[in-house]
Amino acid sequence: AHVEIRVLSSNLRKGRADVPAFAELARTSADVMMLSELTPDWVRHFYSTGIRKEFPYSLLVPAPDAGGFGIWSRFPLEPVSPLKGGSMIAARMEVPGVRVDPVVAGLHIMNPLTYYGRAFRQWREGISAAAVRMDHLADISGSGPVIVAGDFNSTPDMRQFRDLLTNGYRDAVEQRGTGVAPTYPSYPWFPPLITIDHVLTRNATATSI
Repeated sequence: AHVEIRVLSSNLRKGRADVPAFAELARTSADVMMLSELTPDWVRHFYSTGIRKEFPYSLLVPAPDAGGFGIWSRFPLEPVSPLKGGSMIAARMEVPGVRVDPVVAGLHIMNPLTYYGRAFRQWREGISAAAVRMDHLADISGSGPVIVAGDFNSTPDMRQFRDLLTNGYRDAVEQRGTGVAPTYPSYPWFPPLITIDHVLTRNATATSI
């Protein structure tokens, strides 16, 4: 009747995320990971933990600073073109027991408050482009599942984010009715206050967060 897929999404803060802790989290809590701000050095350190054994499949576009993307999976991946479209990376994932291969995508939209406010136009263009790409994924997947996860740099009260919740897409937090699920900031000494990271599903249902 259904197959459970555990999704781990993270912004690695320009490759500064703690590698051993993240590897342990992946091993115990994930079947597929969508990562943004993936740097070449972080990839090398991540592989040094032996993560290939549990996650033999990957689609990686690492880059310095904040421009990198990556998907690691326990299941085979086939890239969905275009490989990188500015703010998204996507792949079909071959999951045993699922009739139509799910499409999984990692997304990262620029922070609208950086560069002294000059980034707002780029953020607006980025979220508009994400909507187009999500519609494309819906078209190619048909009745199959789509899971889009990442750093949207958008809170649920922003109209541009709510505009993404069309064409069958739903917010995992909204599906579960968990109320506020803050994700940022993520400092050990300061609790998260706002929700800018999201998991959106189409033809799939979030059962826990």
